[in-house]
Amino acid sequence: MTIVRLPSGGVACFSPVALTDEVRNTVKEMGTMKYLVAPDYEHHISMTPWHKEYPQAKVIGVEGLDEKKTKEDIKFDVIFTKENRHTLKVDEEFDKEFDVEYVPGHGSSSYHSS
Repeated sequence: MTIVRLPSGGVACFSPVALTDEVRNTVKEMGTMKYLVAPDYEHHISMTPWHKEYPQAKVIGVEGLDEKKTKEDIKFDVIFTKENRHTLKVDEEFDKEFDVEYVPGHGSSSYHSS
């Protein structure tokens, strides 16, 4: 898991792990959770408790995860696909801080940000 504090005080979480009290406290100290990112088919396992804890956060994933996670009541706000990989934007803040590259792989789809 990677957590990034944004200049605005918001927080982005990539590949969330188990949401323990220690992790929850660390996030609270860092700022307001704004983005929950599941970058591939493997790194979404703990997304449900994070989504429940931070319902205001924008949920970002790759194609196929929206269908896979709907039974857990996760609504993805942004889905990266092969078709939209060159044009998709998340929002002004996220797009300013992260460059995203869609890379099909890791068993299905994934993207990398820097």
